Amino acid sequence: CPSSEGMAANSESSHHSASGGLKSLIIAVLGVTMLGLGGGYGAATLLLVPEAATPAPAPADEKPTEKPAEADGEAAKPSEGETSPETAEAESAPAELVVVPLQTITTNLKEPSTVWVRFEGSLLVRKREEATPPDLALRISQHVLAYLRTLKLTDFEGTHGLYAVHQDLNEIAASLSDGLASEVLISSLVLE
Repeated sequence: CPSSEGMAANSESSHHSASGGLKSLIIAVLGVTMLGLGGGYGAATLLLVPEAATPAPAPADEKPTEKPAEADGEAAKPSEGETSPETAEAESAPAELVVVPLQTITTNLKEPSTVWVRFEGSLLVRKREEATPPDLALRISQHVLAYLRTLKLTDFEGTHGLYAVHQDLNEIAASLSDGLASEVLISSLVLE
């Protein structure tokens, strides 16, 4: 028959080892959670960072190359169907981009309808000689509102879901602007 002192000591050691096991479990769960958050943030950064819109400028100390002259001293002129190197360079040069703000949108989702989404963003629009149509941002905002109303909460889950929503917004903007808008920049997207 074990003594009461032995049982008390045995009870204390099992309590002590149980609390030590619980502490180890909590530390392990926190460690895995932190790794998951870091991995998710890294994946989102890689997937959602847009490519640079303009190439890096050439160093200032480089001189432009001279074009060879024809034998008779005149520069070669392109025929009617061809484009000159200057024209081809101007056409292939990246257009200057302008940020056009969209209206703030607040609406509920399709499923569950009790969840609301607030969207704030802008358009990245190629600058043209003629003015950007004034109703472009309004038309795109209205279509973004209609699109957000068709989404379910599960459409926003994970980096892939958010990336798909962003790509859909880019397609909406490109189709409504005849390619003038190159991207939708999301300032905030809040689900409540």
